[in-house]
Amino acid sequence: MFNGFALKAIREARGFSQSLVAGLAGLSAPYLSELERGKKSTPDAAYVAMFAEILDVDPRALDLQEPPARLGQSHLLRLSDAARLLDMSSGELSMLLDRNVIKYRCKSKGGHRYVPYSEVIRHRMQSERG
Repeated sequence: MFNGFALKAIREARGFSQSLVAGLAGLSAPYLSELERGKKSTPDAAYVAMFAEILDVDPRALDLQEPPARLGQSHLLRLSDAARLLDMSSGELSMLLDRNVIKYRCKSKGGHRYVPYSEVIRHRMQSERG
């Protein structure tokens, strides 16, 4: 299932503007913005394939299943959720965080670590490239 948050994170990781991607896909930038924020319904498969081609990713990269409600405004994921999206254990992800391979943020209460969704996408794309 299409995930607009994944589209936005990949687009930003590639350094592409909304206007550029929207124009290449034949859409308006405001419509693309609404897709990225989950405000519009899932586009048909042809658009998902087009986004994947524009961003040079496998269409499955646009299918990350993290529920949008959990991302909220800050797009921060709990360590366990980020590990699940990266197909690794929380311990393995902790080692990557400790080595600064993946950036994270600490919340003031309890020192819990949260991983920005964009970092999950960036690391996943790098891993797929080899």
